[in-house]
Amino acid sequence: MTDIQVDMFEVQLGAAYLMQFRLANGETVRILADGGVGHGVAVNHAHPSTVAAINAFSSNSVIDLIIGTHYDGDHLKGLVPIIEDTSLTIREAWLPPVTDDSDESNDPPLLENRTAPFLAQRMYDDPDNGQRVLQKYLTYQARICSALYRYEQEWSKQDGQQAIERLMNIPENRAIPEIAPIEGVQFELNELNFFERHLADADQKNYVHDQSHDASVLPYSEPETISDHDRRGIFTKLNTYSEEEFIDSILHDTLFLQKPMISYFLHKLFFNDGRRHPLLQALSFVRKSSAKRAITAIHLNDVVQALRARKIPIRCFVIPDGQPRRFRWQPMGVDRTPFIATDIVDPAIPSLTLLGPSESLARKHRKLLPIGPYRIALAFTLVPVKQITASNQLSYVLRADFKNQGILISGDTGFVDFRPARGALFYQPLIDALAEPLHVVQVAHHGGHNAHFYNALGAAQYHNTQHSSYLLFSHATNDPHRPSKAFEKFFMQRPNQSPLKLLFTAQPDLIKVRNYRTAIYPTVNGQAAAGNIRLIYRCGKWRVDNHAVQV
Repeated sequence: MTDIQVDMFEVQLGAAYLMQFRLANGETVRILADGGVGHGVAVNHAHPSTVAAINAFSSNSVIDLIIGTHYDGDHLKGLVPIIEDTSLTIREAWLPPVTDDSDESNDPPLLENRTAPFLAQRMYDDPDNGQRVLQKYLTYQARICSALYRYEQEWSKQDGQQAIERLMNIPENRAIPEIAPIEGVQFELNELNFFERHLADADQKNYVHDQSHDASVLPYSEPETISDHDRRGIFTKLNTYSEEEFIDSILHDTLFLQKPMISYFLHKLFFNDGRRHPLLQALSFVRKSSAKRAITAIHLNDVVQALRARKIPIRCFVIPDGQPRRFRWQPMGVDRTPFIATDIVDPAIPSLTLLGPSESLARKHRKLLPIGPYRIALAFTLVPVKQITASNQLSYVLRADFKNQGILISGDTGFVDFRPARGALFYQPLIDALAEPLHVVQVAHHGGHNAHFYNALGAAQYHNTQHSSYLLFSHATNDPHRPSKAFEKFFMQRPNQSPLKLLFTAQPDLIKVRNYRTAIYPTVNGQAAAGNIRLIYRCGKWRVDNHAVQV
């Protein structure tokens, strides 16, 4: 009989990933990591595939654990039909440790999830089906969107010097703005249209296309006094930059400035040969971020309330910085928690090792202010922006182990907290956990530009593995951005005759994979532009049981 079955379902640019394990006594253990759907895909698309995969493995219909790896709809919203299917018994759900950024408490505990300000936990505990928590959260984001939209409209009619003077003369007593409509679209609780219109409008005005979601957003700290020597050095450095180089420098070097220097920098930002002001571009980028936060909060609450209606408990986790947390499965009847924390690992019992996100990362994104031109643009306005969402960075990273076989669950993670603030390139305990043999790897962020993910795997020498291992991709058919150049650079480091093989739920662009086309696994059970992937482990060997995509 099959010992392990891994299914990745075709949901276009989304993710749904089911792992099933069979114990020696015949009991089954199941973990569903995400159940999302991509844009334009029906919300119930992953449900029938999930049920079919469960029935193909055994007659037992228990899902021990559902993991929502992170805060985005393409990984979460397809879970609702699965949770609402009463023919399935679901023991527990782990939801992303995103903090409630409308919360005003200071330094809350994050490792003890029942008292931490995690948004999912607050929605679950709200006696009003999450509506009070959601209303407060959405109202907060709507005010930010409305204020930014109004400022963009106002400043787009002014020349650079007028806008600079306006920024420099805004009074210190700032009030939170009222919610204003965009093109006649009023804000209502749970009304996606308000935020979707802001998202589309901001995306149209933001001419820098964000395709990777992999920028490392760095923490804000109050600048220290800048000496005359340092000031002259900064001016000298900036005067050698083009506009694009200047903006890139601020974004990645986190060059924070005091108020007397704002005017100079805004001059640099504004005078750009008649193109759209980068200041306005920065404002629209922040507005887009707030709109996305609101949209995903609505999807998150839908998942939370579906779980709450069936009395399925939820938990949110972070790890101590650089320290994995291990969990081992336990049978039903012991208590309602299917995975308990333990340092004892038994290959005959399925286990999970949580590798992220870290407590520091969760804290950092709770308290962030905009960086670079966003910081400059908003430092003296009425907008009470506390953070820029980094949902992908806060994605769960886990490895599942059973019978000495390792499976990596990566969601859309950036692996940014695998690196200490200073010193070593990576936390060694995390790299050691990746260095143990991995036989199935979910490629992070659908094969996007997640450089830290590839670097961490490289540090663990994954590309030099001598055993068979499969890398699974879930992206849109002929995706214009994936697989990325970052993945290609990583994968091309593998030696000749490498046992690594690639499997796709949807047809990739031939140009993007041409340099490693021979590593793509052949079709099994027919050929199509898109289809589910199935891997099985039986009698000590892995086998591809379903793969439709051929390049």
